[in-house]
Amino acid sequence: MKKLLFLLFPVFSYGQITITKVTSSGEATCSGAGIVSVVHNNIALTTDKLYIAVVFADSTNSYGTAPTGTSFTWDIVSQSGNNTRRISIYKTLPTSSTTTEDPTVTFSFGSFPNFIGFHIYEITGIVLGNNGNDAVIQAVTNSATGADPNVTLAALGRSAVISFFSNDRDIFAGAPESGFTENIDNGCTTYPASSFINGHYVMYDASTNDNTPTVTSASSTWIGAALEIRASGRRAVIIN
Repeated sequence: MKKLLFLLFPVFSYGQITITKVTSSGEATCSGAGIVSVVHNNIALTTDKLYIAVVFADSTNSYGTAPTGTSFTWDIVSQSGNNTRRISIYKTLPTSSTTTEDPTVTFSFGSFPNFIGFHIYEITGIVLGNNGNDAVIQAVTNSATGADPNVTLAALGRSAVISFFSNDRDIFAGAPESGFTENIDNGCTTYPASSFINGHYVMYDASTNDNTPTVTSASSTWIGAALEIRASGRRAVIIN
């Protein structure tokens, strides 16, 4: 009698990350000198979801405050800048849920006209840990003058990547590379119009091995930052 041999081998299944911008109105202030803060009212923050706050600003002497007006601690993830602009990134992982948070960021601008762009992203399907420390695997920055802004991360482990760029154009005017979703392509000319322009751009891929997020864009002076976000553990499914 013939015997049938069954081969057993594991297939690894990763958690599914989702990335959602939870701010909408009032995300950018572009009305000239004297504006130092942006407030988002009644933002719902939920237990065991990672929140990433990114702040774009034309300050040269300040990275601004971490978000205040909330019951949770926002830790610095990354700060990058050049001689005209800043990108600050913060994270929090709530231990309870609320619908009454009023996150606020504030800057000291010095002599420059005042621009702030302030956005919050909710990320699910991530590894939990102390205030998101286990979810954010790496944060890398870059800056240059030239076309196609980019950031190079270390090799990825099938994770999510979210990247942020700022340049000296009114409307950043970029296009995402294949696989990435453009979320913000914005900008403004601050008052007076001849003194300063600021574009900002956000794109992400919720599951990728691409460690060089690149925006197709004409030459500009730019800064950029990118985060790798780890999906919640993997489990072995036995297939026979």
